[in-house]
Amino acid sequence: MNLNMNLRGIREKERKKNAEVEAGRRWKRRRKNENLEEKRQAGLTARQEAEGGREQMGRRGLAGD
Repeated sequence: MNLNMNLRGIREKERKKNAEVEAGRRWKRRRKNENLEEKRQAGLTARQEAEGGREQMGRRGLAGD
């Protein structure tokens, strides 16, 4: 009986520890995804601006001809 109670306590501690570790992993994964999404958005805007600049230069070149 006493051994059973001991094992139950140990299992509960393990379960709690695992839950905390998993929560930390989920938090880290979410932060990583948010950062990647921000970088992706920033990359898109920079790329769009670069393409827009190229288009304007192309138009200027044609207008000059």
